[in-house]
Amino acid sequence: MPFELRLPPAVRAQIEEYIERFDVEFQMEALAQIRERLEMLAENPRLGSTPRGAFGFPIYSFTIRVDDIGYHLRAVYCYSQDERAIIVTILEQQLF
Repeated sequence: MPFELRLPPAVRAQIEEYIERFDVEFQMEALAQIRERLEMLAENPRLGSTPRGAFGFPIYSFTIRVDDIGYHLRAVYCYSQDERAIIVTILEQQLF
């Protein structure tokens, strides 16, 4: 069963800040890929990590490709109280 995807204002700001690092011509592409991957998470929350990350929340790691370069990101998320939505609480670049 797919879940509703919720992106609080702080996470939307994190996404906007992240895509600003790309040239203007690639920003919409980056945004579309991030949105697509988060929608995949909402469709299948089991994509998140086990064991869970900090504070017991699952982490979903994914890669986007912008201008033929891979960028690794991770989304920390939780379920809404009514268990109908996935709430992304943090979105950040994953450094190795």
